[in-house]
Amino acid sequence: PVYQSGVRHKPRMNELLIADIKECLIQNKDKSSTGRSKQRMLKCDIHDFLTDKGHSISYSSVCKYIKSLDTSGKESFIKQNYLPGDVCEFDWGEVKLYIGGVLRKFYLAVFTLAYSNYRRAYLFQRQDTLAFMESHLRFFDQVQGVPLEMVYDNMRVAVAAFVGKHDKLPTIALTNMEVFYGFCHRFCNARKGNEKGHVERNVELIRRKAFCRKDSFDTTEQAYVALSATCDKLNKGELVHAAVPVEQRVEQELASLMPYPGKMGCYQLESLQVDKCSTITFKNSHYSVPDHLVGQRVDVKLYSDKLDLYLGSKLIATHERSYLPTWSIQLEHYLKTLSRKPGAIPRSVAMNQACDDMQHMYTRHFTTQGREFIELIMFCRDNKISNTTLYKACSQVERCGASQVTAAH
Repeated sequence: PVYQSGVRHKPRMNELLIADIKECLIQNKDKSSTGRSKQRMLKCDIHDFLTDKGHSISYSSVCKYIKSLDTSGKESFIKQNYLPGDVCEFDWGEVKLYIGGVLRKFYLAVFTLAYSNYRRAYLFQRQDTLAFMESHLRFFDQVQGVPLEMVYDNMRVAVAAFVGKHDKLPTIALTNMEVFYGFCHRFCNARKGNEKGHVERNVELIRRKAFCRKDSFDTTEQAYVALSATCDKLNKGELVHAAVPVEQRVEQELASLMPYPGKMGCYQLESLQVDKCSTITFKNSHYSVPDHLVGQRVDVKLYSDKLDLYLGSKLIATHERSYLPTWSIQLEHYLKTLSRKPGAIPRSVAMNQACDDMQHMYTRHFTTQGREFIELIMFCRDNKISNTTLYKACSQVERCGASQVTAAH
């Protein structure tokens, strides 16, 4: 005898309960069509709704009945075959790291070559157009080649607008890179991460392998080095079910890339006014310029990690870019003013941000000779004497027995 469980009658699944379930599904469909898909009722919400109306039925029965109404069937996946140098996939990922004891959010720009699974990742503090372009510049420069096709999801830095149901317009930044480097792009369907499954998996893998054991660094450069070392290690691993050794596949892939045309210019140009503190202000951060430029306008080339300041075609200053409100002050920009106001040296932000050797030399020998200290630095600047040479000279005078080092020494 065989126990026939599939033909049993379901006494609690009556017509009134079925009508209530179908009404919930109709409301869900209406919310999806009007842009409220995140407000749809899940199966657990429908079960709560039914119990609140007095129906006595289990959650599993509700799930089974809703599943029986779905006639779409499961999705079929198509196996892909890639050629060396044919496809490269790109994606973003987030990671939080302690830099100097402060928890900060960074963004991982991850590239994966589909044939060999060769991967590279770069850290950025913003997920903006400049970071998007610079990540490509670094990757193409590192592999010394360009793939035929780049694959993206519907990220805002790549997709400018949706045209119709399926077509998408690329951003100006992506179009400019395509013209310069000669690759073409392909966008995935919405919410279909499997269409770029190589990089989708590698984002999680690289983040975990690079930062699961150590996520605290003294500087961002140390985090960059750790990330690069992790990618090198992963690229030497074996591929599952690969007939060709991974080193050979990587060599084939890199050799099959299109020729590298050189580095493309990637910056945002701004014209900013120099304020009375001899700084320019960009996004609540101040960056110093030589003090004779107060009141003038300077051109600023904004990169993802630095700012280059120009007066006409002459480079006058370079600063590390800050994404937090801060003051980036260089002592050499204020020598003319400090030579007239030596009493302002001890408490100036310029001196507080100077290198440790410069601060040590001032506090040990020149606290009462501020004007001589500034004139000494100006002398070194005009005669192209490096700070390292100046510190060595100061140390040599101290070893000779001088208790008080002067500018004449």
